[in-house]
Amino acid sequence: MTLYRKKPVTISAFRWPASYGDWPQWFRDAAVAGLVEVEGEHEKNRVLIRQDRGSIDYANLGDWIIQGVEGGVYPCSDSVFQATYEPVDNIGEGVG
Repeated sequence: MTLYRKKPVTISAFRWPASYGDWPQWFRDAAVAGLVEVEGEHEKNRVLIRQDRGSIDYANLGDWIIQGVEGGVYPCSDSVFQATYEPVDNIGEGVG
C-alpha cells in the first residue's frame, strides 16, 4: 500500500460561533450567495453549508469553518482541525 501526506496549503478559517462582525469576507459572500445559512439562535446556532454537488453539511458550536483551496466552504471538527492545521502569519499573503 502506498502512503500519502497532505500537501502544505494555507487556508482561511474561523471557529464557530462568531459574531457577524468577526465573519471573514469570504463567509459573508457565501451567505449572500445562499451557500451558507446560520440556523438557530444564540448558543444553539449552527451553520448549514450547501456544497456544489447538492449535499448539505453543518458546522456546530466549536467547529471550524474553512475556505478550501478552491474557494469552497467546509465544516471541520475542532479535533480534526487541531490535528491537521497550525497557525501561520497570514499578513500580506492574500489569505481571505
